[in-house]
Amino acid sequence: MTGFFARFWPVVAMLLAATGCSGKPARPAGSGVDPQAAGTKAVADFDANHDGALDDEELKKCPGLRSSLQRADTDKDGKLSAEEIAARIQSWLNSGTVVMEAAIAMTLDGQPLAGATVSLDPEPFLGDGFHAAQGSTNKIGQVVFTTSTEFGFPGLYLGFYRVRVTKSDGGKELIPAKYNTETELGCEIADDIADRTLIEFHLLSK
Repeated sequence: MTGFFARFWPVVAMLLAATGCSGKPARPAGSGVDPQAAGTKAVADFDANHDGALDDEELKKCPGLRSSLQRADTDKDGKLSAEEIAARIQSWLNSGTVVMEAAIAMTLDGQPLAGATVSLDPEPFLGDGFHAAQGSTNKIGQVVFTTSTEFGFPGLYLGFYRVRVTKSDGGKELIPAKYNTETELGCEIADDIADRTLIEFHLLSK
């Protein structure tokens, strides 16, 4: 976390749990993601050169997954295989954490981006059990996603998400397409990421 946001932001990410009438912790059931199926589909969807893995250029079409390249690339060849993607997803399932709050901070040309709409869209290869979320940045460019899903818990499933940012003035979009309709922004929500309490994006208007 950089100095600017560290001065303002407390720790916000957490494992969300509740206690039912029985006194036992009640937990969301999970997204139902199948690691092997998701890994296979990711490669099938984005492997343009058909070499059986996703390189950095191919991952540009899948920014949520690209954000996890260094974590998921266990053999350090600069590519992600279906097996490596599946193993990363399996690590979420093994962690014991099901949902987390997602806190995001935005700057534009070095200044906090206030009043922008930020959307988190799960990568489609994860399956239908994931949910999109949307929020607006405050005056210091921050937004916390606490979307309530069908299981009644606020937060997002651990997963890969595309990040889209929009802000208009008189009907004119102020944010470049590379951050919304053609977004290159992505993030992974997971509980083993350093500084996971705040995800930062520093945008440029040109």
